[in-house]
Amino acid sequence: MSVWIESLSRSQFEVCLRESRTFDGPHRNLVVNWMAYVNHPSSWGAEESSEVVFSEYETPNARNSHALCEEVTKSYFRVCIKDDAGYGGQRENINVNYLVIGAFFNNSVKCLLSADLEPCGNVSCEYHSHCVALGPQQVICRCESSCPSFEEQVCASNGRTFRNLCLLEKEICTTRGNYSYIHPGSCKGIRSFPLQKGRHKFRNVPSWAEDQCESITFDPFIFYPHKKIYVQLTVNHFNYSDPAIVHEATAPWVESVNTTQFTACVTRAGRNDYPSDSFADVDWVAYQGAPSGGVAGEEKFSRWWTGTSCQTITLPSGKFLASPTVIVTAEHYRSGLKHDATSVWLEDVSASSFKICLREFQNFAGVHDDISVNWLAFDSLQRPLFREHNDVSFQNNASPVKNHNFAFCKDVSFIGNYSKSPTVLLTAKHSTSGGNAAAECNGIVSWIEYISTSGFRICVKEVFVNRFDPLTVSYAVLAGGATYVRKDGPTIRGTATDEFLPVIPGYKWNDVNCTDCHKFTCKK
Repeated sequence: MSVWIESLSRSQFEVCLRESRTFDGPHRNLVVNWMAYVNHPSSWGAEESSEVVFSEYETPNARNSHALCEEVTKSYFRVCIKDDAGYGGQRENINVNYLVIGAFFNNSVKCLLSADLEPCGNVSCEYHSHCVALGPQQVICRCESSCPSFEEQVCASNGRTFRNLCLLEKEICTTRGNYSYIHPGSCKGIRSFPLQKGRHKFRNVPSWAEDQCESITFDPFIFYPHKKIYVQLTVNHFNYSDPAIVHEATAPWVESVNTTQFTACVTRAGRNDYPSDSFADVDWVAYQGAPSGGVAGEEKFSRWWTGTSCQTITLPSGKFLASPTVIVTAEHYRSGLKHDATSVWLEDVSASSFKICLREFQNFAGVHDDISVNWLAFDSLQRPLFREHNDVSFQNNASPVKNHNFAFCKDVSFIGNYSKSPTVLLTAKHSTSGGNAAAECNGIVSWIEYISTSGFRICVKEVFVNRFDPLTVSYAVLAGGATYVRKDGPTIRGTATDEFLPVIPGYKWNDVNCTDCHKFTCKK
């Protein structure tokens, strides 16, 4: 935002603002600080007050990047301006006032000490507070005033679990507490990460019905009553008997989530050109908080009314060394509005951020509002939430074929064998680099066809933008009981002769150091 003064007189002046980029949207709640003086007070320690005049006849040149510049001596500094010349190139004189605050010595400028420029430079604050400069020689240590909303639970030495490290340090600061950070994750074990998973088969409906919502009930006493419940779900056709069929693209979402139940909804494409008994199943998992080592959150999307809407999520600094696995699901707060059906996918996933994109399932379907996306990012977890997770690459360098219903499909083998078909979640991701389509031009939907004890089939469809871009689909597998590793995989022998512990991929057996153990036990 550019700011300048017009019509200056003894009694008044006019402050003008102009957006830096044309059509940059509505602007509100802007405040301009100003001070006016004829002779500055001696207490300011100012040595010079003057002005630079840029003549209306001066012409900008390329050497100064088409700016007007003037040099002020003693020792010197340079003042530059850019302005809109107006209709026909006509301009007026422009005055720039300046005030020099410093110290002079033998008619030369003495260098200012770093503490004059940055009063907090040598200040050390306690209890996780941070230094705030109130003036050139006045500082104060203050506690953090706000913390991010994402969940990355940490355990404090007083046995309490905090939503994230910032909230822990904020409380230590405000209470001057004599406790500290101990380890990532909850202090209370698995009960602090309530979780339930399942598979739901939608009832067969008449062939003209493209949308369906059904309630799924939680087991009693699973979730805390005053804490956010996240739900992730993925469409599959687990019970369909013909493996040669590839179904139409289907978009899922959740509504009306509470401690006793939630509503799962699906919308399918295809204009009813599918078998009447082929409607979808969904695999789902509901949880509170974030698993130890992971980060969970909810991103609320502002209103939009056509095409694609994308928003960027910034991950905690230094949390991940490489791009994490991210699983996402849309949640609608306006229940029962089928026109809000959207496909959801990820763009440009990195160790520091990723972008969530939503595209309306039907073009020009109307205003979309009150839609959020639940997301879960993780790399390796301290405790085994997912039995395995991986990425599947789709190069998409040829046209999709009719045998796969013009979708791109791949068969995936599990790392381990399962005694029954496990719960599988997946999310597609795309990169805009390398000449690929912009996120706002794209639209991607992914789903699962069959799931067996040894593997499953992933299918994706994407909007054609000059070509089909390469895609990656991240999947995560949840299963009840142990994973039995293949013959060539490692096992851990127990103390008994015939006792073997199954290996769980990604599990950290040494997530807490022995030096963190206490020599006492507390009991209520």
